[in-house]
Amino acid sequence: MLILSEYTWAKDKYISDHRTIHIASANRQIDAVYTMHKNIKTDIANIYFWCDNTSIYQTQGNYSGHLLDGTYTEYYFPGNNLCSKGEFRNGLKTGIWVSWLENGKLKETSYWKKGKLTDERCIYDESGKIVRTENYKNGLLNGKVIEITKDTPVYTNYRNGLLKLRTPEIKKDSIKSTHKSGKVQVTPGKNLLNRTWDKIKNVFSFL
Repeated sequence: MLILSEYTWAKDKYISDHRTIHIASANRQIDAVYTMHKNIKTDIANIYFWCDNTSIYQTQGNYSGHLLDGTYTEYYFPGNNLCSKGEFRNGLKTGIWVSWLENGKLKETSYWKKGKLTDERCIYDESGKIVRTENYKNGLLNGKVIEITKDTPVYTNYRNGLLKLRTPEIKKDSIKSTHKSGKVQVTPGKNLLNRTWDKIKNVFSFL
């Protein structure tokens, strides 16, 4: 009974401390939950979402007003089709965020932790097909990025926001020599030439 009372008190306190703001414009409508009584220590690297009585704002490093703290839902208007949906905690994006095109197809899915992108982010085309996937860690690209153009995937890799450049591999049976210009030249060795010729013969025998 005590546990139930504590739960009821916590729930009532949450409801009493939180309000919902409704904003309507020419082509959007927004319903967002915000907290009335919360002061937090801010981080200059974070983007904080907050509101006053009429609008929602986003600023880096600080806020002035009421922090968004709960469900955020944005609709296209007219039509009331979903535009974006997610959660805020202490003014920062958290958890799964999803956005849609006006035709109802997916536009983007992403995952946030304490206001920073983390894990996988997917971007979709107008038909709802994935055209790009990215991986994040602490708000920075980290890992494989796949971009699909004309059904052909292109791969790049990042580490802590920086593009990782691949060093061309040199075959063990290749011959490396230095040209007079000082540039390194790589010429195929005998074993590599033999394997290449064998492949050519196999192709012609197949035909």
